[in-house]
Amino acid sequence: MDDTVPNFNGLSRPEIIPSGRPNHWIFTVRQIPLTLFGDLLFAVHPQSHFMLMKGPAPMLTSEDRVVRAETIVPHLLQTFVDYKADWSTVSDGDGLQAIAPWTWATDDTDLANAISSELKQPGAIEALCSVGTCSTEERGLLRDNWSRLIGSMMKILEKDARRARSRKGMAAALEELSINNTEGPLICYGCLRDRTALPALLKRCTGPRALTLAKAVNLTLPTGDGTSEGTMKPIRRLVVTGKDTPENLQLFFGPNWEYTIKASHEEARIEVLLDPPTGSPSYAMTANAGFGSDAPAWSPRPASEVESRKVAEVTEMQTCIRQHLGDRKEPTNDDMEAIVTPFGPACVESVLWVYHLAVKTMDRGVMPL
Repeated sequence: MDDTVPNFNGLSRPEIIPSGRPNHWIFTVRQIPLTLFGDLLFAVHPQSHFMLMKGPAPMLTSEDRVVRAETIVPHLLQTFVDYKADWSTVSDGDGLQAIAPWTWATDDTDLANAISSELKQPGAIEALCSVGTCSTEERGLLRDNWSRLIGSMMKILEKDARRARSRKGMAAALEELSINNTEGPLICYGCLRDRTALPALLKRCTGPRALTLAKAVNLTLPTGDGTSEGTMKPIRRLVVTGKDTPENLQLFFGPNWEYTIKASHEEARIEVLLDPPTGSPSYAMTANAGFGSDAPAWSPRPASEVESRKVAEVTEMQTCIRQHLGDRKEPTNDDMEAIVTPFGPACVESVLWVYHLAVKTMDRGVMPL
């Protein structure tokens, strides 16, 4: 596998990504429908719904799972080697960097075992040589996101049916999807201009409606000078002003916003509804990043029934954390394990999300810089 394994082994591998979510990934390999030009390795971060892809390439041509594993593993490792995320958009990170999963799982038990065995051959990270099997919930998440991905791909191909007849055309269609491109789609779906002509922040069309919305939330879109504040400031600005409708999110982030920023938007909604106090990491982060400077009046939309339940879960978790910590304010990994474990293995993922949001939005004595 040439340099793939040492490159993968050299990646940073945090247990928790800077947004506070577990660094757990699920993946599968599926044949692209309506084409004979290959299969797609499809990885999803369950809590953010963020997706990574590698292909199209022939990965499922053999019925032998051992042979399939030999073919899939190089693509699997390269998927994480190639993708570099800008963690600085969600915390004080190191800018663009690739990370390896802390844990991962796939939807086929036999294939999981075959991939685990194959990973041991070239000497991948020992902890990652054990590939888990997806839970029922994770299988459903893979299925739903795959369906949405194929739906978006078909819309792109409908514009030029000839592209579905070649491997190169299919690869180009995948590249246009912003979930496979860290710089956004190659064209603006609004005005169909080439991406390179668009402003640097969101790589989307800044037509009259987008500019009017930006002015309403006191947000200045960039002029294409290469600067970028990431996506969190515009998401939060829309949330705190109550203008975070699907239509407005699409204006700023394009038609694939549900793929790229939906999870960040949902978390921003809960954070704002919790109204983090001074001393919380969330308050310090937003203050340091200048998210609140020059912001219009605080007027978020009322919580939906689902959001009200999530807010209640977080506040209850905060009470549990305070009782466990006593006079201490800074929870340790041992504290987290002690608080989360009693909920049982079937609930760990959902409880971890609540736990990390709870510690992020409670007073821990963290002051802005």
